[in-house]
Amino acid sequence: MRIVMQAQQASTVLPIAIRLLEEVDYKEMYETRPPASISADYLWRERLEPLLWYLRDEERRMVHEGLELAVRAHSGQNRKSGEPFVTHPVEVTRILAEMRMDAESLVAGLLHDTVEDTDAVCFDDIERRFGTAVRRIVEGETKISKITKVNQSGDDYSDDKARDLQGLFMAMTEDVRIILVKLADRLHNMRTLYGMSAAKQVKISQETLQVFAPLAKLLGVYCIKEELEDLALRYTQPEVYQHIKNWQDKQMATYQRAFATGDRRGGRGGGSG
Repeated sequence: MRIVMQAQQASTVLPIAIRLLEEVDYKEMYETRPPASISADYLWRERLEPLLWYLRDEERRMVHEGLELAVRAHSGQNRKSGEPFVTHPVEVTRILAEMRMDAESLVAGLLHDTVEDTDAVCFDDIERRFGTAVRRIVEGETKISKITKVNQSGDDYSDDKARDLQGLFMAMTEDVRIILVKLADRLHNMRTLYGMSAAKQVKISQETLQVFAPLAKLLGVYCIKEELEDLALRYTQPEVYQHIKNWQDKQMATYQRAFATGDRRGGRGGGSG
């Protein structure tokens, strides 16, 4: 019953749960830029502010303050792929902004790794500066991250174990936004999985298929569910993924040629009007 209630709550949090998210080439965007140029000003101006038009002025200021704290907290840290670590919470927050999440969720997205991965911030700091709701989301996301890190070092997931984890995450979540931040976090990690070893890629992808994609489906966040499944397939069944991709590319090329030549025969449907 609690899981059903959480799913119903998600439907009120997400005004546009079914929508395509932006395709991003992170290698081109970040890894080719000098690290010194990836400043708080650049991240705000280029990656966050353009998507925050739906927030009030004071809410945008709150998100900007969260960004500045994240940049300071993660200063000197890099991801395995080489770019400054702060680009990860920024891109997580961008995914949340694409889903039109509220300002508290966006700030939590920016700060979701600060307590676990740095010594610069504690939960009390977050509560004092941004309120109890942001603290609750960050604290809940941190607990989920610790559980998944433990499980990634163990055996492969059975179906029962995966369901147990899904139920555990939902049961420990008094605020559905915790799960939504975690889903955005997992999505960005999957988008940048190229920085991991092959064994890690497969392990994380299997966990994604068994735990996080079903959670996204349960909450009705199909834009995240479908992309998680696509990205996981790339690493768990690369030959199948490549076969599907080749077929899609061929179909797209056919449609583009037909459009360029004005051939509409493929879209007439054969019926008489």
